[in-house]
Amino acid sequence: MTPKILGLFQLHIAGDNSLFDLAARYFDSCGMGYEIHAYNLEELEAQLQFTPSQELPVVLHLPRDLSVKDARLCSLIKELRQCKRDIYGFVLHDESMLTQHPKQYEQAVRKLAKAALNGIHPPYLFIEYAVMHEFDDFHRFFMNIKDLPQVNVCLDIGHIGMKIFGEIYKKKGEYIWPFSATLDDPLLPGAMDSIQTSLRNITNQLCAFISQFSQTEKPVHFHLHDGHPLSRFSPYGVKDHLGFTQSIPLPFEYKGHNTVETMYGPKGLAQILSAAMKAITPDKLSLTLEIHPTGHKKPLGDFVELFRHWTQKDNAEKMNYWLYSLEQNFRLVSQHIHS
Repeated sequence: MTPKILGLFQLHIAGDNSLFDLAARYFDSCGMGYEIHAYNLEELEAQLQFTPSQELPVVLHLPRDLSVKDARLCSLIKELRQCKRDIYGFVLHDESMLTQHPKQYEQAVRKLAKAALNGIHPPYLFIEYAVMHEFDDFHRFFMNIKDLPQVNVCLDIGHIGMKIFGEIYKKKGEYIWPFSATLDDPLLPGAMDSIQTSLRNITNQLCAFISQFSQTEKPVHFHLHDGHPLSRFSPYGVKDHLGFTQSIPLPFEYKGHNTVETMYGPKGLAQILSAAMKAITPDKLSLTLEIHPTGHKKPLGDFVELFRHWTQKDNAEKMNYWLYSLEQNFRLVSQHIHS
């Protein structure tokens, strides 16, 4: 058995259902499962019509504004479980209560699991590292619920990497904070050595954190994506959710180049996947490529037939590039897993 590999099956680009048709062709051709942001049963079932393969896993990402204490979350999970597809798991962002009021958070999670994750072969609930908790506090929570089989961890390597970078970089005492710096800041060229050195130190710390979750002996879901504090690619203004072959353009030359590497890249990804495979058995390991579109375009080629009714095909070409990037990153992950 090999780990489950999924991708974001979502319309981050404006258009009609032809974009879903295009996405389905990419996902099915490489055997990539679907992670879908789910808000209600009607929208979910409409989207699942474009995922014909019953064999590929489905993970549902729950709305970020719902707390484990919110009765609406329990109701939504119950509603979504009525869909006609088997759901491998749900992803829910963690919240500050996990560390500020850990006992209350644990009680709320246990109550939710009992009410919404019951029955025969219920789906998992993966709680995602998102609020930048201290790593020991986050790990301690999952050790405390080892007896709760349906509630497990989602390790978002972009969020974790940015947390580690910020802590390393702060210690260097630089006068520029790269997350908020503009690319034309005159202090930026002088800070590049510190930025890139800090990024190169992330992967080992992340792998050590991953290894701790072998102690829980439970399933682990990963959100895989790269990042860089100087990235300007995201339409949502975040610094991560990049592919692992992406480079970051600079308006100046640094060590003979006008681009720099991201915090992981293919080599870092290989190291991370190796750590995950050592810590978690393949049947308990799932990985979603949570990569966002960058605005780049790729000609539609043979897919142009799907968009004959479109007079302007810019968004279709943007979607095609994004899906192509997902496919290339899927093959990169698959290569490392099977090597």
